[in-house]
Amino acid sequence: MSPVEVAAFYFVVPLMAIMAWFFRRYETDGAEVPEFEEWCARTRPVLIAVRCAPGSAARVRHAILKGIGERREVENHRGVFPWTRYVFHLDVEISAARDVVRVRVARAVIRRVIETRPEIGRVIDAVANDLGDCLEVLWLHADVQRDDESRDSLRRERGWQASVERGKVKTFLPTLGLPGWARPTRA
Repeated sequence: MSPVEVAAFYFVVPLMAIMAWFFRRYETDGAEVPEFEEWCARTRPVLIAVRCAPGSAARVRHAILKGIGERREVENHRGVFPWTRYVFHLDVEISAARDVVRVRVARAVIRRVIETRPEIGRVIDAVANDLGDCLEVLWLHADVQRDDESRDSLRRERGWQASVERGKVKTFLPTLGLPGWARPTRA
């Protein structure tokens, strides 16, 4: 090998390793969907609403916050595209007077492959298992679960609702819109 070939080898191999690391570090889970990101920022959709037993809303909110972590970011593995490709920054609101906890999307950013966040479905399961006696009704946005395969214009308006009896979550049934009990009150 000539000196130029040796120099090229010692230059190209490290450069390729750096490029591979850089690609892997910043690789996303797919292309961004700007319309979805804008819709999340504009409407701040409710992902989860919980009607709690009287006086239990603060306890449920604390359990949700503990489950999603200090960064308040989650992934959604049980939903449908594009929900499964994003990390959601959440706001957890409480209406103590109505004993309701709402989990809203503050913003959505495309997920990087090597980063992991708590999965929202597991957080819901853990809260339901640990605090079942504090819950009366659970409502989930339609896209948090993949059982609703319809793709019509009302897709983003639907949800899943289940009652909780004796600490056990019953079957989730499809609903149209956020239930009245979960809607924010006007100040």
